[in-house]
Amino acid sequence: MGARVAEYLRARRAVVTPDSVGLAEGIGRRRVQGLRREEVALRAGVSPEYYVRIEQGRGIQPSHQVLRALASALDLDADATAYLYLLAREDAGEPVRDRRATGVGAAERASLEGLMGDLVGVPAFVVDRNQDVLAVNTMARIAGRGLLRAGDNLAEQIFSPEFRHAMTEWEVIADWSLAALRYYADAADGRFAEIVRSLEQLAPDDFPAMWARYEARTFSFVRVRESLAGFGAVDVQAQGLRIDGPSGLHVLVVRGLPLVSAKDARRSGSEREARQHSVVQPRRLAG
Repeated sequence: MGARVAEYLRARRAVVTPDSVGLAEGIGRRRVQGLRREEVALRAGVSPEYYVRIEQGRGIQPSHQVLRALASALDLDADATAYLYLLAREDAGEPVRDRRATGVGAAERASLEGLMGDLVGVPAFVVDRNQDVLAVNTMARIAGRGLLRAGDNLAEQIFSPEFRHAMTEWEVIADWSLAALRYYADAADGRFAEIVRSLEQLAPDDFPAMWARYEARTFSFVRVRESLAGFGAVDVQAQGLRIDGPSGLHVLVVRGLPLVSAKDARRSGSEREARQHSVVQPRRLAG
């Protein structure tokens, strides 16, 4: 018991620098990356021995008050704190995640088709909790230039060489995607494990270190400054809007891209193509 909280605390402690939380470097050479355990315990108001037991996963179930103090000590934001609470509940054996299949049924399919049909003014697409892309509107297909299609996985596409080369601030977008993948996905889900293995293969030089930071955030607002041929530097924003239901669906909307108008977008293909928005089950990796 306590294994998931312990892993999370170790990872987050490693990325918090003493200077960022107002601590002096202290005397002598630091032998650990980030904060020392004693420093976290001091900031949280618990004994070093108690904190060590929590971080080692030795059967400790910290109270809500202690978790809140640890979140403050590690300078966790609201999303990261909520994720810490979720892990504590999972360690305690509570069924906190809906583990029903992430696929869409007939009713959801019709709803997504209608939603994508209405969103014609901005690029938008739907992903599930594993970031498998279930639906893409016309504007998103144009903006993605073939890099994002229904059936793809968003995280895999972001870590692809094509997407990486197309983005000026690629790491910001990659961090955003990984943090949301961590926050929403179920560690016991085989599809989630499959995606993590795929990302390890796609980006062996980048993914392991980024994943080890254990960032966990919702699909919150993100802004990047992109340099686009013919337009110069532009601000591009993305925002996730959650759809209630067991599948963890989100509509991701992208704003700021210098695209043609919705009317021109409809004319870019046949009228039939502009009105049809395919909803498919995600493609599985081979092997």
